[in-house]
Amino acid sequence: MVFEAGSMLTAALEALLSGQPGQAWPYAVELGSIRVVEVHSGALSAGRQQLLNEIVEALAAGSLDPGVDPQGP
Repeated sequence: MVFEAGSMLTAALEALLSGQPGQAWPYAVELGSIRVVEVHSGALSAGRQQLLNEIVEALAAGSLDPGVDPQGP
């Protein structure tokens, strides 16, 4: 997994240009600011790679709750 602030920057600039007020932009799979890097083919079995893909898709869709509040306490 890697964190990419660039995708958040794009979303934040687009929001500001459309007149939205400033807001917090947490790292999130659905924004593309958290993503899986290319995994060495021998590091994961095909089944585990498929499971990882399903988890990332579920996080992006919001159907999997990681139990972490990105806005904090």
